[in-house]
Amino acid sequence: MTKRILALALVAVFACLALASCNTDTPATTAPATKPAGTTAAPATTPAGTTTPAGTTTVVTTPTAEPTPTEEPTPTPTDDPVEFDMFEQFGGIEKIFAEGSFYGTAFETWPFNDNGSWCARAFFQSCVVIGANDGDFTQNLGTDDYEYTWKFFYHDAEVTPESNADIKGPFTTPTETFYKFDNGNVIYRLQVGSAPEGDMCEALEVGKTYMFIVALYKGDTCVGFTYLSQVWDARYDAYHELYKKFWTAHNRADGYGTGMQTVTSADEQDATDLGFNDKGEYVG
Repeated sequence: MTKRILALALVAVFACLALASCNTDTPATTAPATKPAGTTAAPATTPAGTTTPAGTTTVVTTPTAEPTPTEEPTPTPTDDPVEFDMFEQFGGIEKIFAEGSFYGTAFETWPFNDNGSWCARAFFQSCVVIGANDGDFTQNLGTDDYEYTWKFFYHDAEVTPESNADIKGPFTTPTETFYKFDNGNVIYRLQVGSAPEGDMCEALEVGKTYMFIVALYKGDTCVGFTYLSQVWDARYDAYHELYKKFWTAHNRADGYGTGMQTVTSADEQDATDLGFNDKGEYVG
């Protein structure tokens, strides 16, 4: 009996010790800490659908927003480029002579076999006809009192000019002789071989077609012009060479001034070599 009472007492002692041990391991409960007045902070949040493992720290970052695409500005409609007008510098297409043309041989050495009142082969010229309805521009022609000036321009017929630079010229052409028909039309003999700007024909190629603008000026104003197509053929080129050879062998100023010049056998041979017969006809 005594042993049993002793055993129960020991059990009671161990129970008390166990209860005391449990009370020591439980932490005290305190009110949650609060931030000082006047400060705020947005709570960190874990994106939905994710789980933060125990013992780790989650760093929340705000995704960088995609830049808003910059819209390209809508081009402002512009007027179509103004088409180049090659006749603008002459006063417009309305200034074109209604009756303008080359006559016979568009280019020639004159006089060739018939000296007339001029020394042989005095000119390399172009014969341009202007109709009576376009006006008569012969008054004082061939004198210092002539009030008009003739100018040549040209371009390759296969090229459409896109600027004034595509049109060669001007080549100012002295005009000392003319011929008037009974109907009032006039042939103006324009001496392209004596232009102060240089010899236009030096650049022309045999077999090529050119568009020639022959413009008449009174002072700085264009009175009218022609626009003529012409092939620079072997005959014209031979005439041009004959003219140059003749005035290489003779004194141009003296012959032109006196209206006298003797054609030598060497001159005649030059003509034969270039394809002319004894009548002055080009036979190739």
